[in-house]
Amino acid sequence: MVVAPILHMVTEERAAELARFAEGGGHLVATYFSGVVDENDHAWLGATPARCAS
Repeated sequence: MVVAPILHMVTEERAAELARFAEGGGHLVATYFSGVVDENDHAWLGATPARCAS
């Protein structure tokens, strides 16, 4: 299990790692305000958590 409370800044690479972990049977707990911006503090477009959801 990975618990990522308020994982505000998420890079494409980190999002891919988290997705692989969850798809492989792991449990990912991401709380509110997770996956909102990239490493340059630019907002991801779409639903939040934009990059933490799979």
